[in-house]
Amino acid sequence: MPKNILKLIKKRASTRRYLNKDIPQNYIDKIIEAGIWGPAIHHIQPWEFVVVKDRHTIRRISDMIIKEIREKNPPGFILYPSIPPLSTAELLIFAYNTGEFTNTIKKFRKKLFRRVKITEISAISAAIQNMLLVAESLGIGSCWLNSPLFCKEEVNKLLHIDHDLVAVLTFGFYKECGKRAIRKPLSKSVKYI
Repeated sequence: MPKNILKLIKKRASTRRYLNKDIPQNYIDKIIEAGIWGPAIHHIQPWEFVVVKDRHTIRRISDMIIKEIREKNPPGFILYPSIPPLSTAELLIFAYNTGEFTNTIKKFRKKLFRRVKITEISAISAAIQNMLLVAESLGIGSCWLNSPLFCKEEVNKLLHIDHDLVAVLTFGFYKECGKRAIRKPLSKSVKYI
């Protein structure tokens, strides 16, 4: 494996605050391209990415998400880390599960439905990781947020989307760099048989 890939993986951390600076369209295209090259399930690509780059719309969405999350009153450690990246992002990408593979399998075996849904989420998560790593390689900070899932119905209504929201990704040029958590040693995370 090329050393620069592992170095990039180790360097990438969640960015919580971004500069007020546009991300060039060719960078956005590369980030999205990395996502669509994530692992597909039997050639089915169960994702749809909704890209929001209009600042007014980003503020409207982030204000709505923050308001909805506050009303649901989750523990502070869930809510508060989400506020800075949502409110300062220059680009939001909403990752959706289209359910295409699930719908195909339903026709054959309903018992497989739950396992197939997990398979779809796994593929979308891999696509998201690709996007975060390419953003990092371009000098763009990112943050993968799940807290907006507390209000996914409201988000879907605002975006006019009828799929299952998996994650919201925030992007922008770094105002401050995130810090990586120290990783457990391999001996505590890996079991060889």
